[in-house]
Amino acid sequence: MDFTDKLHTDIRRVDITEDRISEKGQEAVKIIIIRATTNSLTTSSRISLYGEIDWRWKVTGKGPYVGTLPKRIGKLLYKRHGIKLSSDVMAEIGTAGSMHASHVRSYYMRFDRTFEWQRGTFGDRSSCFFTCRDRARESMRNGGCWAVQMFTPTEDSGDFEHEGVALRGLARAWMKVQEDDMLIWNGYGLDTREVAKILAEIWGLHYAKVRITDNDQPDGLVWINDDGKGYILTERAEVCDGEENYDLMLEPYHHCDNCESESWWREDEMSPINGHLYCPSCMEVACECEECDEFYFGDAYELHDGTQLCPSCYERLGAFFCYQCNQYFLPEDRSDLRDEYGFRVCNHCAPNYVPREAEEREVEHVA
Repeated sequence: MDFTDKLHTDIRRVDITEDRISEKGQEAVKIIIIRATTNSLTTSSRISLYGEIDWRWKVTGKGPYVGTLPKRIGKLLYKRHGIKLSSDVMAEIGTAGSMHASHVRSYYMRFDRTFEWQRGTFGDRSSCFFTCRDRARESMRNGGCWAVQMFTPTEDSGDFEHEGVALRGLARAWMKVQEDDMLIWNGYGLDTREVAKILAEIWGLHYAKVRITDNDQPDGLVWINDDGKGYILTERAEVCDGEENYDLMLEPYHHCDNCESESWWREDEMSPINGHLYCPSCMEVACECEECDEFYFGDAYELHDGTQLCPSCYERLGAFFCYQCNQYFLPEDRSDLRDEYGFRVCNHCAPNYVPREAEEREVEHVA
């Protein structure tokens, strides 16, 4: 499917006529069930039962529970708990259900590619994409991803507006076109499945649960919640839950192999050295030892002639620090003289060295 014309960036109201019992109707049916099963079902058993009910008015096709709502509820109660509802109770359920079926549900939504909203605007205050993984939004933006944003009317002034109706953010989820299909993951405010179901109904598509990774990982920079749980919107009716895997294949980002920072970097921002990747901050203090040709991070020992040594080579070669000229030297530049503190004097300072009385000195270098 071509999604080009469907991803509108302005807020629009979409009305869906559903063959589904409204929330008010569901509550009415639950009251009837409670009254009919007061002495035969526990509260926890009823809650479990409600979760199994398909709240559409009529289910067609093949399966254990097809037909109208009262027929399906009656069959479910009998199979699960051995309870047979009377014809009067079945009629009550039928009346309550039919009165609240085939109603219109309205959704306000738009599709966004900037990813620059304030954290928490769409029920996503706990999302790591606005904290430790903030560059995930950059990666997804560069990789052609979208966000669906959903709104709900509010009696307050609201942060958004559509045709005079004040709105506030309700939910969002990430999206990416994958060939002729659409992948959806990380729903906040509404469950990802609910978002996928709503969009499938609007666009006349099928939806199914799939596993989504990015560069073979569900827990990289672009973290996919629930170990890669996502959904696909597709015209293919044969797709079944859990049967397919998809990889976003966004540009990879990495942690630095040296520092303990949680920052993420693109490969072109990092320096590859001996099979490792180092961030710009670490490279500012990186040195290459001219003795062993190894890179290291930290303060360099720079000899008087500009040669840089790593700490290991400095100790191994027996280099020393001359306090007269404040420079480092190799052993061949050490004279036989010692200063008033007992430290060696270099050959360059020895000819002009005049001992003086010792003063307090903070010793940082060992001869």
